[in-house]
Amino acid sequence: DGHDLGVRMITDFFSISGWNSVCLGSSVPGEALARAMKDFAADLLVLSVTLVTNLRFLRATVNDVRKTVADAKILVGGQAFKDAPDVWRAV
Repeated sequence: DGHDLGVRMITDFFSISGWNSVCLGSSVPGEALARAMKDFAADLLVLSVTLVTNLRFLRATVNDVRKTVADAKILVGGQAFKDAPDVWRAV
């Protein structure tokens, strides 16, 4: 979505809660996210989408990550899911 304020806030929330958290920024390609998951031995990948029109990119990103890290735990959120609450099932 081109901005990362929400993602930075979530990163801070997880850090304050005791998680070792890394903010990779916005618009990071799925291959790079998968590589980062391996490099950081990540337990969870959190992705946020603001616009419903960008959900197709989220779906592609999740697919790219799962090609490399098949058992990845992925949490999705953001305004797009508030606007379309059941769409997470399709992602």
